[in-house]
Amino acid sequence: MLILCCILKYFNHILLPTICWILLQKMRATSFLSLILLTGAITLRLPAAEINGSLATGQNLNVNLTSLGTEDWSLWGYGSSGTSTSLAPNVSMAGGSGISSLTYLNPHSQPLRGLGQFGINFGFSWNNGDTVVSDSSAWGGLQANDEAGPGLGIGEGFSFTVPADTFERVLNVYVDEHLGVGTLTAILSDGSAPAFINSSIPNDFNSPGVYTIDYSAASSGQTLTVSWVETSYSAAFDNPAIYAATLSEVPEPGTMTLIVLAGLTMGGFFHSRRKAAR
Repeated sequence: MLILCCILKYFNHILLPTICWILLQKMRATSFLSLILLTGAITLRLPAAEINGSLATGQNLNVNLTSLGTEDWSLWGYGSSGTSTSLAPNVSMAGGSGISSLTYLNPHSQPLRGLGQFGINFGFSWNNGDTVVSDSSAWGGLQANDEAGPGLGIGEGFSFTVPADTFERVLNVYVDEHLGVGTLTAILSDGSAPAFINSSIPNDFNSPGVYTIDYSAASSGQTLTVSWVETSYSAAFDNPAIYAATLSEVPEPGTMTLIVLAGLTMGGFFHSRRKAAR
């Protein structure tokens, strides 16, 4: 399946634009034919499933949720002056519905704690929210509050889902891990691409990181499930936390290339017709 996805992605992004460019150069007979090819360039897309992830560690006090989450965004641990423990986001993009509420993975029956009251790691701003229209330098975060003993954070964490189909999307997930190792896992519901698994955030005090996941599925109607779970600890009071997530759709590169090339060819056709009429 992975080899097939790579072949489809190569065809969609490289060979397909090249083939259509050649056709557009050859078929200059009428503007109608160029219009047909342009329509095909817009509508023809071949599925190429993928999950590619990267990690940026360290604090970020200037996260613009509006610009990063053009399809949806969510922020937890923001409400009630930063003490909220709601698994539903305290504020989201108005009209957005792509990011689900959290599921609390809680094998040791530990309580939750809102981190917005402490003002750590990430500062958020937005101007298209639902419950709160706009804010700047806002704090958030929802933590598994494992204070009853060392190692009780292992297995604790959070999961949520976002939509997946043949269109490429980018998901940013803002997390931290305190005195332990957290593991982020992203899995497509149709299994059309290998899962992304990463445990690279440094083991430290409230160590923050932002995961950027670029993904698409092989068919429509799928989901990407993301989990952030503590998998080992180094000292007592170990716990994982999640702050926010942003979701945006990326214009498909092959399609955009075809649109540009078809447009240029149509322009060249009309220019040559005008010259011939003189």
